[in-house]
Amino acid sequence: MQKITHKSKLNSNREVWVDYLRIFAVFLVIPYHIIISYVESVFGEGTHFTIWNEYFPKGAHQIWNFFNPWHMQLLFVLAGFSLVLSLKKRSFKIFTQERLIRIGIPIIFGIILLNAIMSWFSTMFYYNLHPEVNPIYPNLPDFWTFFVYWWWIGKSFNSGHLWFLVVLLVLSLGMGLIISLIQKKKADSTHNQNRSTKFLKFLTHPATMLLWGLIATPLSYIKPAYTNPTLSAIFGVFQYNQVLFFLFGIILACNRQNIDRINQHWKWTLPLGFSMLITWIIFQKDYLLVLKNVGAWFFVYGLICLASVKLTKSSKTLQYLSKASMPVYILHLPLEIIVGYFIIQLPIYPILEIFLLVIINLILCFLLYDGIHRLNRVIPGIGLVVGIKEKNMMQKIRRMLTIVKLEMKRLFREPMTVIFTLFLVPILIIILGLAMGSNYGWHPDYSIFDIMMPGLLAYNALLSTYDVAASVASEKELGIQIRINTTPLTSAEYIGSHLISYSIKPIIQLLLSLLTAYAVGYRPVASVVGYIVVIAFMIFLTLCSVGFGLITANFAKSSSSAGSLAFAFIVPQQIFASIIPPAFLGMEKLAMFMPSFYATEGMGLLLAGASLTTPDIWAKMGILGIFTLVFVIIGTILYEKGRKE
Repeated sequence: MQKITHKSKLNSNREVWVDYLRIFAVFLVIPYHIIISYVESVFGEGTHFTIWNEYFPKGAHQIWNFFNPWHMQLLFVLAGFSLVLSLKKRSFKIFTQERLIRIGIPIIFGIILLNAIMSWFSTMFYYNLHPEVNPIYPNLPDFWTFFVYWWWIGKSFNSGHLWFLVVLLVLSLGMGLIISLIQKKKADSTHNQNRSTKFLKFLTHPATMLLWGLIATPLSYIKPAYTNPTLSAIFGVFQYNQVLFFLFGIILACNRQNIDRINQHWKWTLPLGFSMLITWIIFQKDYLLVLKNVGAWFFVYGLICLASVKLTKSSKTLQYLSKASMPVYILHLPLEIIVGYFIIQLPIYPILEIFLLVIINLILCFLLYDGIHRLNRVIPGIGLVVGIKEKNMMQKIRRMLTIVKLEMKRLFREPMTVIFTLFLVPILIIILGLAMGSNYGWHPDYSIFDIMMPGLLAYNALLSTYDVAASVASEKELGIQIRINTTPLTSAEYIGSHLISYSIKPIIQLLLSLLTAYAVGYRPVASVVGYIVVIAFMIFLTLCSVGFGLITANFAKSSSSAGSLAFAFIVPQQIFASIIPPAFLGMEKLAMFMPSFYATEGMGLLLAGASLTTPDIWAKMGILGIFTLVFVIIGTILYEKGRKE
């Protein structure tokens, strides 16, 4: 095979048409998925999409059948093409790191949260509009019960519409390794190079699309296991010959002459593919399945030829849409199902419903994308959950880790910091243990630690407010902040490094506190996973305290005054919502406005041995997460403002 590396690169015009086609294919997914809700027996006899309209308009099934054979396949061609271009610019190691972060993080986020939300609205749809359909639960649950069921028990745990990203990640890493090995291997001789060039020319010749389609036809008889989402994704990439399209994209990018040679063939390959697909749609006979496959190959081939000739000019709009394409793909289906749940219930014509769903979905996708993109400037890396690309991502990570190391060293070098952030609560536990002995606290059946231990752990996290406020104010006072402004380090990276370092501290705090409490007689009954969730509560509250510290530092004129002001955030939460349970003081309503209340309550349930499927635990985790996000954003904005002054 010809060596894939070559001196001449594909010029920028050739890359522009790839962006155009990617945008076209991704945004086509929105009407495609919406139309599925109006197609009867979409996955076989008597099956429907997640939500569906009882009235199926004429022509919807035919439109869906036209898109189905080629539109995702086009994305696989472009993915294979882009894979080769990407490996020409970076090593396989860097490529792997970027793919795992760029694709792996959205997959995890989507499976845990987005798909749970989609499944929840689907369950409500069954109960409220189609009670004859057997739902997951015998009774309609609240969202948190359903979320725990989804996340913990996992009977509905699947990749959903993110199957494309899962398959893309596997194919990219697998084929990327092969390509990188080929790049390192020198060609044996000029004769072999010439033979390889002829072979590539043959595989990308327009007439060979007939051969590709014939090879794909037997694969089309593979039936995905629709009851198993994972097997469906595996079999589906063969049934719809998406793996072959991915390989074709790789072959197409191996040599720049491939694009130059084929770009004039769109005038006959595009109409030929279109005619074959229409013929298949009209008759839909098994013996005409070859028309569907060959037609899809000619149609995709024609689109590539046309785009490579006509779509060669870049623009700011193109660049914006190209960056938005992956986040839009990730967000579109959850939004479609949420909005569709309400739109489908309206007494309007199905065609109007489809039109409204497409428009509303597009607007919401862009609003969310733009909002997360702006938030990404404040909280570094938050955009990764929806696939927003970070420039110089590895360099940013290295800079942030450098700050993390310095911050962790500072933790152990400064005596006051060590006392306040690590040893103050263990000292309090020893004092309480010695003072109370075997006495009990406010309840005859529980010891003082059963009542107060969750609040003491929360107090541990709250003390980070003092640490951050004093640290940031000291940097301003000593002029360190001015020097930071002259470095490539951004405010988001600086804050991100603090968030990382303050995510490590709660683990140390929890170990020290629990070991000390155990020594004086406390015996929690949490499971191993329960302790992990306790750490998660502490991390959230600690990060929220980082936000409090940044807010405090903004108004403080010196490190000493910042430390004093920090207790304005610490003491009320300490008294009314953590160490002393608010129920004993009649302060439940006031405590609900304090983040430490939700951390204390959640950790209390876990340390008392509550099941991880208890919805109340995750409800409190969710509310605490919202508090954390809000105060970190406010603190970062104020820090950025102070840095510019």
